[in-house]
Amino acid sequence: MTDGAGTSQAPFRVGDFEARPATNELHGPAGTVRLPPMQMTLLARLARAAGEPVTRETLIADVWERRGVTDEVLSRAIAELRQALGDDARHPRYLETLPKIGYRLRRPAAQPQAADTRVTAATPRWRGWRPGSGWPTAAIVAVFAGLLAYPWLTGKRDAADRLTAQLARAQALASAVEAEVAPRFAPDGRSIAFAVTAGERSHIVVLDRSSSTSRTIERAGGVAFSPVFLPDGERIAYWFRTPSDCGIAEHRLADGRERTLVPCSERPQPRFDVSPDGGSIVFASRAPTRPARLVLFDVARQTARPLTSPEPGEGDDTHPRFARDGKRIAFFRGSDSHRQLFVAALDDDAKAVAATPHGGLTYGAAWLSAETLLVSADWSGFRALQRVDLATGHAELVGARGARYPDVDRHGDIVYESASYRANLWPIPLDAQAAGAAMWPSTRYTNQPAVSPDGTRVAFVSNRDGNAALYVAPFDGSPRRLAPGDTRVFLRPHWSRDGRAIYAIASRGDRVQAQAVRIDPKSGEAAALPFALPGVWDVSELDDGTLIVAESYEHAARLYRAPPGTTSLERMPLPVVSQVVTSGALIAFTQPQLPGITVCAHPALDCLRLDVPVGDANRFDWTLTARALWYRDGDALVRVDLATRRETSRLRLDHAAAAGGLAVSADERRGLVVREDAPEIDLMLAPR
Repeated sequence: MTDGAGTSQAPFRVGDFEARPATNELHGPAGTVRLPPMQMTLLARLARAAGEPVTRETLIADVWERRGVTDEVLSRAIAELRQALGDDARHPRYLETLPKIGYRLRRPAAQPQAADTRVTAATPRWRGWRPGSGWPTAAIVAVFAGLLAYPWLTGKRDAADRLTAQLARAQALASAVEAEVAPRFAPDGRSIAFAVTAGERSHIVVLDRSSSTSRTIERAGGVAFSPVFLPDGERIAYWFRTPSDCGIAEHRLADGRERTLVPCSERPQPRFDVSPDGGSIVFASRAPTRPARLVLFDVARQTARPLTSPEPGEGDDTHPRFARDGKRIAFFRGSDSHRQLFVAALDDDAKAVAATPHGGLTYGAAWLSAETLLVSADWSGFRALQRVDLATGHAELVGARGARYPDVDRHGDIVYESASYRANLWPIPLDAQAAGAAMWPSTRYTNQPAVSPDGTRVAFVSNRDGNAALYVAPFDGSPRRLAPGDTRVFLRPHWSRDGRAIYAIASRGDRVQAQAVRIDPKSGEAAALPFALPGVWDVSELDDGTLIVAESYEHAARLYRAPPGTTSLERMPLPVVSQVVTSGALIAFTQPQLPGITVCAHPALDCLRLDVPVGDANRFDWTLTARALWYRDGDALVRVDLATRRETSRLRLDHAAAAGGLAVSADERRGLVVREDAPEIDLMLAPR
């Protein structure tokens, strides 16, 4: 049997998996995965030529019926197919990339088979039932339960499949040299407003979809950002900042007249939203010593009331979006590197509740319906769009790798930012030598460096081959991926005291399922550590063999210690932390919403507090050695001697865009800093 495109519907094998095109199911050792139809068609096309190369052009022509599909669409589909198979692009078991040619499904991994409907000894049968005896009670219950659940489950599955197919049809809406960000539809979907940023300046563009004509909204001498249409479609609200003022303004499209809706005194942050009736604006507002909270502002009365009140340690509340009926608001709570999706109702005093257990890097959300959201997050190991079911908390990858800040109009069209990030490790000239070029460069994101105790190797995290994985490289050699067959995301590497192991956190995007692991850098094998913590967040080793373990607590962490040779954890008498670093017998940490770093000597926990300009915004830009604290201050690297508590050096960095990581060797002769290049951002439009 074949489908309309001529593809066989018979099951076939892919190594340990059985693919069933008729139902788009992939059966493997870990259970059954339902593939989007396009991915199954792609897999079946590769299986037809198992062992032989298939060019990219052939795959695009055979799998995608419409023309104009880009290489990026194929690359995203291949990456997501590899994830479903648990495959590794660098060390492929099934799907091999042939540079400048295409792809090949390895033999004997894929062997298409004819459908076999014969009943064999392995075919499940009802036991203990004879004609005339009636259906077994358990069978009746199961059948009716399945009949009741089937439309509900298939409906959700079909909705996700439709989203995947829709996103695969996305085309560039705007691709200027400047970054185009924060897109929002007009209420009727006929126009799209977005911001165009270049350096420290930005302005608003309103694009008519039918005529492709546009108009520009500028704020003289300042920034105009985050446009949102008001319900009549004739006005736009936007966030602005000038040398003398800030706030949220209203712009009339007909005549250009403006007025301030929210004054600067309310401290509104960008990425706000307007209620469906236009009467209220919700935005994040940041106080000096408190996490950012959401504020609901009544435009007519010019009054504000707090909507949320996160406690210190819970992180900021950001990126709010009204539901279409105006009765609920979705938002994110947490730190820059770990946020969760929350929903707050406006008609009662109930606290905001987490909508899903997943957490990580998040980049905005939009309502698809009353019970579903489209969320940009890295929960699948890379940034993409996820469909979140509020009734179950279930999140499912639907595609658009690289997508940020989506919006959905009433017709179901989707617009989003497509952002390409690049970050690499750069050497710091601690020994007065030239800084040199990037170490082990790639076109993806590399961060979280850790130098081995002997100063000869570096462990780091990179998504250069797909998911965020752990790599080890000698300073004068090439990097090697550890645990290559493991599809989990690996984060926060730390070397053991003898350099024979690396401690890290392995996760599938759910904090509760995160696991502390010990990895052999020679074999690459990862072994789980037996710590019964629901949200292990970090693990490192002191020079006496004590393990320091951090457990997620709200959006901070609690610290524990495990004596050498034991698996029992003792809660340490220290406050919750936002970042922790160990070196030798020292434990250093930052605290949520508090500037400065505390350094404690183990085991007595004699502590000293260093008044340095390190806080929530730059909590990853510092590190520790046995003798000194190192931190980044703008474009300078500063050394503070722990014995004297004085600054002993201030080294200028050439990499002003450094962010998210710093490492210094134990002998303080070598250092690495993460340099993040400005992202390349285009707008993509996916019509329904």
